[in-house]
Amino acid sequence: MNESYYCNSGQSGLMTGLENVTSPPMRSRSTGVVHESPSMLGDAPAVLTEPSIPVAPMHYPNRVRSESVRSENDIIRQGTVNNEALAHRVTDEVTSRRSVIPAAAVDLNEGGLQNDSEGEWVRVVRRRGTRTSRFKGERGTAMTDSTSRSKAADTQIPLYIYNVSKENTEHDVAEYIQQKTQIRIVPEKINMKSSRDYSSFKFLIPRSKLSLFSNKELWPEGIFFRRYIFFRHARKANVNRDKDRNINGPTQN
Repeated sequence: MNESYYCNSGQSGLMTGLENVTSPPMRSRSTGVVHESPSMLGDAPAVLTEPSIPVAPMHYPNRVRSESVRSENDIIRQGTVNNEALAHRVTDEVTSRRSVIPAAAVDLNEGGLQNDSEGEWVRVVRRRGTRTSRFKGERGTAMTDSTSRSKAADTQIPLYIYNVSKENTEHDVAEYIQQKTQIRIVPEKINMKSSRDYSSFKFLIPRSKLSLFSNKELWPEGIFFRRYIFFRHARKANVNRDKDRNINGPTQN
């Protein structure tokens, strides 16, 4: 402990004026608390202070920071590994595609398709084959003599004409067709549900003569013709009507 006093040289070299001189405060080395010197305070009571609790330095922030840096490095390293794996996979896919393209080009060339410009795509359209029915047959083309008894049956198909003048009757239509084609038919007049300004007829013709009756030059100007269409609801209505007639007997007007 270093202490200093104010001294002046007297006759005997003694210190004087000690009553007005106070010693400097003392600092404790252990606690770092300032205490007043008891020798200079006289009878003044001493003030006691609580000793301070020593606190050890905390190293957790450094450890947390090191762990966070380590985790960030692991994440970066993992991300780098993932990116490298993805890059390798994409490269492998591109390589495989490039390796497939020449083989496809060879197949296209074998199929008759030519690719004059190298490095360009060729559009290939493969249509589905038409599904053939197992009940469909082929028609014979052999010509037979008139004396041969082996011949095909000439089936009848219905033909429909409309926009015919109301003055024409079934007899007029049959006579006109016989004059033009030398084929005798039996026309049937169609009864319309609603009144029309024209008449329509239905009759059967040989299937082999369909091309003849489909010629526009055969029919007078303004008359329309086509194949007759059977509607299902009309056929069902006729069948039900026939059943009622058979069960209940003929209707009386």
